[in-house]
Amino acid sequence: MSKIACLSLNSQGTNAQFSVSLTIAKSRENYFKKVPGLIKEFWTRDEKTGIFHGIFEFESKEDLDKYFKTDFAKSVSNVYKTKEPVKLQVLKVQKEWAN
Repeated sequence: MSKIACLSLNSQGTNAQFSVSLTIAKSRENYFKKVPGLIKEFWTRDEKTGIFHGIFEFESKEDLDKYFKTDFAKSVSNVYKTKEPVKLQVLKVQKEWAN
């Protein structure tokens, strides 16, 4: 089963800032396409708190761990200008299905 990593980025929290963050994420897309074991990447925003979430699905815990040790991954707080340190939560996929 794949592993999921969820990053919580407390940035400016406005719709405009989320748009800027998506632009930044898009500019980094070519790098993400080369990350070993990365299956999918999603960006969401909690409308109530303004917190952005980057959700990354990796093939294995080893791939996930290797990625989060890279300088690229460590640059997230600086690149997205977060108010607080990035919070990382790692979740194991328990069941998966698709239509």
